[in-house]
Amino acid sequence: MSREMLAAVVLVWVIGALVGWFVGWVARGDESRRWAESFRRRVDYAESQARDAAAELERVKAQRLDQSWVAAPAPQIHVHVQPLPVLGYHDLTGVAAQALAAQLPPVLEVGP
Repeated sequence: MSREMLAAVVLVWVIGALVGWFVGWVARGDESRRWAESFRRRVDYAESQARDAAAELERVKAQRLDQSWVAAPAPQIHVHVQPLPVLGYHDLTGVAAQALAAQLPPVLEVGP
């Protein structure tokens, strides 16, 4: 292979590489433009949603009732409750023992 032939092969290879790179760059540019347009539409949609939410918040704030009464202290109400007398387990056993003792005949002492 001669020197001129090697130079021609390298030149063709370099030109092919440059053309291939340029075609790839253009193709990626088109894809990037489509992605950028899609991204811009999503951003615009999100911004419109945020504007709608802010407008709805302002509408709700305007319709809200005056809540100055919430800040006023409530009158103090004191309730005193006395617990009902409830018999516990120990109270019931004591009452049962007294009832049984009342039913038994009296004990007579027998002495010397």
